[in-house]
Amino acid sequence: MRRAATRFGYSIGPFGLGIIGVPMAMFMMIYMTDTLRISAVVAGIIMAIPKVWDVFIDIPVGGLCDTISHRFGGRWPLILVGVVGFPLALVAIYGAAFLGSVWVAGVTIAVALTFNSTLTTVFLVGHTALADDMEADPAARTGLLGARNIASTLGAIGASIAAPQVLAWGGGDRAGYAIMALIFAGIGIGPLVVMLVLTGRVPIGAGSAKREALPLLEAVRTTIDNKAFYALFFVLLLSGIVSAFLNTIFPYSNRYLVGGGPDLLSELYTSVLVTTILGIPVMTWISARIGPTRALQLATWSMVIAVGGFYAATFLPPWATVAAGAFAGLSSGGYALLIQSATIDAAKMPHKGVAVDSIGVYLGILFAGTKIGDTIGGLLCGFLVDLSGASPDAAMTDMGREIFRTGFGLLPLVLTIVSLPLLRRAGSASEPPADRAALAVE
Repeated sequence: MRRAATRFGYSIGPFGLGIIGVPMAMFMMIYMTDTLRISAVVAGIIMAIPKVWDVFIDIPVGGLCDTISHRFGGRWPLILVGVVGFPLALVAIYGAAFLGSVWVAGVTIAVALTFNSTLTTVFLVGHTALADDMEADPAARTGLLGARNIASTLGAIGASIAAPQVLAWGGGDRAGYAIMALIFAGIGIGPLVVMLVLTGRVPIGAGSAKREALPLLEAVRTTIDNKAFYALFFVLLLSGIVSAFLNTIFPYSNRYLVGGGPDLLSELYTSVLVTTILGIPVMTWISARIGPTRALQLATWSMVIAVGGFYAATFLPPWATVAAGAFAGLSSGGYALLIQSATIDAAKMPHKGVAVDSIGVYLGILFAGTKIGDTIGGLLCGFLVDLSGASPDAAMTDMGREIFRTGFGLLPLVLTIVSLPLLRRAGSASEPPADRAALAVE
């Protein structure tokens, strides 16, 4: 009974995080450009600042998380900072419009985004390592990570459906954004608190307790020879660019290419998220039968087709965009799950025959790569919006529309194709050698 409650607590937290995270991902760029009247390039720079900061800070933060976890005997301090910080960051971002000056609002948003991004690293290091503490068996751990991803996606689905409607209900202006932030922060904090209460007593797993915790620089050096892990790093870097670019540009494509309103935007995000839930068990089943390397390759080829589908859908009725989103969700459903599990296996590899506990450092490096991708994706979106002449005050020209359409279609397609050669090496991190399997048994 207690084990079931702990597993429920582990999964329910990301449900709340999904609720809080959607308003940031869905509206951040268009909130700054259309409500605060910040230029798209400057808005892209504001979104890039926290990512650049995290590139330098994520690895030390990951090492610090290892130290804190060993000192307190559990991951709960890492979870606590997210419980408190995520709702505050959301409210600060969308409350910045009331500060009077556009520049003060921009600085406030940059600071809040930086705060939120660092919190995300701390929280995800703790939460991902907690799965290994709770389940030493790799198959059981993958199932736990899958439950986490499903819960997070369910939270994001609800938020994706409700956020555009709540924003419109609030007036669609700065008051609407503030109301939306308060509502979603208030709802999202509940599941996070439940998670903290139900998982707070989980100790560091037996495997981690037996591994040696290394100083930061030495821990980083242990990762250098891990070629499979760094292949994962670059795959995530490229997928981060694509994901950030698409998430940021969808509201613009909905307005300028498809001609949809809040309902279509809700349908698009919902179609992606609903099929993501279906994709998680499907890809888990496929991976068990053909191996994680081939499963990753299959998922990425499916993503190539999906991002090409988004481009083709701009020439078709609005339902085609929703259909492309549904296929993209199905393709990516198990993608993140496979990489998460592979990263944990890579982090548990012995270094020169010595078992070390550097999972925080590994995850810090991985998150740094993801955030570099987020930075580049946001900047590319801002550049494309400015280049195409998109403006809330004027209709887009035919040439501007074609520039926008071409960039929207080709950029994510090319980057997804480029990631394919890395997948064979990356997938090998999911297939631990005998000595790593022995450590997992311990």
